[in-house]
Amino acid sequence: SVRSFIGQGTNNYTPTQVNRYTAAVANEGSVYNLSLVDKIADSEGNVIEEFPSETLNDLTGTVHDSTWNAVHQGMWQVVNDTTSYRDVFTSLDVEVAGKSGTAQESELKPDHTWFTGFAPYSDPQVAVTVLISNGYGSTNVVDTFRDSIAAYFNLPLYNSVKDTQNTSNERHARMPINYTSGGAAMDDGAD
Repeated sequence: SVRSFIGQGTNNYTPTQVNRYTAAVANEGSVYNLSLVDKIADSEGNVIEEFPSETLNDLTGTVHDSTWNAVHQGMWQVVNDTTSYRDVFTSLDVEVAGKSGTAQESELKPDHTWFTGFAPYSDPQVAVTVLISNGYGSTNVVDTFRDSIAAYFNLPLYNSVKDTQNTSNERHARMPINYTSGGAAMDDGAD
């Protein structure tokens, strides 16, 4: 049980299972049935049919508020107080909370990497989980998570931005990949 508690157990979870768990953490206890379709609309946006979410299990009231607050604060700190993640989310116009992870399958292959989280932090509306098989490290997956959150909230990802160091060069990503490592900022330039 100690190995499982620190995340080193021999558990197998799908991204969907992790995402349902993250959503339950975000909303403080409601576990919803899996649903892939929210609504069907015609080409003009008129809703033809809606598929409301259904609660599978409700843990509301069984966990102390202080526990939920501690978990939420910890997930907020992962995104906002961890240098390698904070820099990825600085220009995102919605506050997020999340947790990274690596899953070891074999010593012969790179670890699987994942990131799960929710947004907005103060009033959760969406949970997102991203998994990259054999993705080496969790920093490789945060960009996809960030872009998913931006897409959900219809936030712009791409604006033409002048490169401040080379005025003849225009960059197109509104949220460039800027990581900080060892006190030095790095930009892969592959916007």
